[in-house]
Amino acid sequence: FDEGRVASEEVRWYRIARPETGMWQLPLADLMVDDQEQQACTKESPCFAAMDSGSTVIAGPKDIIEGIILRLNVQEDCSNYRSLPMFGFKFGDDIYFLEKTDYVKKTGAGCFHQFEVVNLPPPRGPALLLGEPFLRRFYTVFDRPTLKIGLALAYHANEKDDQTSLSEALIKRRKAADSISSSSANA
Repeated sequence: FDEGRVASEEVRWYRIARPETGMWQLPLADLMVDDQEQQACTKESPCFAAMDSGSTVIAGPKDIIEGIILRLNVQEDCSNYRSLPMFGFKFGDDIYFLEKTDYVKKTGAGCFHQFEVVNLPPPRGPALLLGEPFLRRFYTVFDRPTLKIGLALAYHANEKDDQTSLSEALIKRRKAADSISSSSANA
């Protein structure tokens, strides 16, 4: 993979779930709004997230997407844009946060969330589809031989923020967990 596209100190690796679906899915522990878990995923109703380079939005089951939209409460007139929270995906103990600039398109016509209801039938679903808002923010490595996905903050030359500080703000680890450094990804 292109290490020049990685802004964080390491690529964190995760084994894919349900490889029989043909999708690059990870088990999703929960969704986060700022630092609050949303209890969207439980042992009784587990969640999966698929990295979907063909989607321009974050899509998923109606109950989850409608819950996200309700909780974030993006106003079309942009009246609450400045106070919108960070929105995150918790994989194991790691949380990958999106900023409002990632999940809201702000235009002259208003502010528009980037979430869409898509109900994938079994066996591929139910699953969240992490499209452009997620994949633009997080560099994603698809390691076919090991069936692992690597995630890191994506480096963008036009980012004005300090990339290290941004990495610390957008990728959080709740407690010590196993990770493999980018140099030993294929070990």
